[in-house]
Amino acid sequence: MTYYLRESQALFQHIPRTGGHWVQRIVNHVLGLKGSIYSWNRRPQWVAKRHTLYPHYYKRRASQISLCFSFVRHPMGLYSSTWRYLNNKGGFDHLERCCERQWHPMEIPLRHWRTDFGDFLKSIRDSEGCYVTRLYEWFCGPERGEFCGFIGRTENIAEDTMQVLTIIGHGDLVESRREAIQTQAPYVGKSKGVGDVIWSDKLEHLVCDMEHVTIKRFYGEETQHRRMYAELAQGRFNRIQIKKLWGLEPPRWVREL
Repeated sequence: MTYYLRESQALFQHIPRTGGHWVQRIVNHVLGLKGSIYSWNRRPQWVAKRHTLYPHYYKRRASQISLCFSFVRHPMGLYSSTWRYLNNKGGFDHLERCCERQWHPMEIPLRHWRTDFGDFLKSIRDSEGCYVTRLYEWFCGPERGEFCGFIGRTENIAEDTMQVLTIIGHGDLVESRREAIQTQAPYVGKSKGVGDVIWSDKLEHLVCDMEHVTIKRFYGEETQHRRMYAELAQGRFNRIQIKKLWGLEPPRWVREL
């Protein structure tokens, strides 16, 4: 979804399953800023209004955009959230209707959905390869060719949201509402869907191998995702909090620590 903040002329490229609705809620309801779904009427008819991408409107609307920003999520978290969303019949049926008419960024996982999470990942790997890497390139641009001036991370979404809003000129407002934003942050990763995801070592390695380009690009060797699991092992988070944040059970290597 492409969301435009008119006052600051900033464009938010919302990648599905990365907490974008939380960002919009903070912008609209906590900070009281006005925004709207951004579109170009002459876009290709096979692209839905809510899912226009940067190349669809840049040449005609570049003068109206001061900054384009987005958020990414670790592939392990994004795959598990996507599968749980598709497990929900309402979510599955909604996507199926959308993809019948127009292009949708979640068309690939919809086409490869399986009742077993492992089979779902293997089907994507065998047919599509690095889906998350491609998804992020659609919305953010390729590495060293990004058209997003700011790319935050879902795992740090409260701080990153406040940072980008400060960059576009809402620093005073952010500071006055900082506590309210931080208080709501733990709910950002809560997945809407059905089913528990259990990461085996094999599945974890499958995703890390499949999406190693994106993991290295946005997370480096020691990812925020892994650090959160390490904190769980050290007792800083309990399993209920982790499940709310990620919608999945800790992988086997955490339970063995």
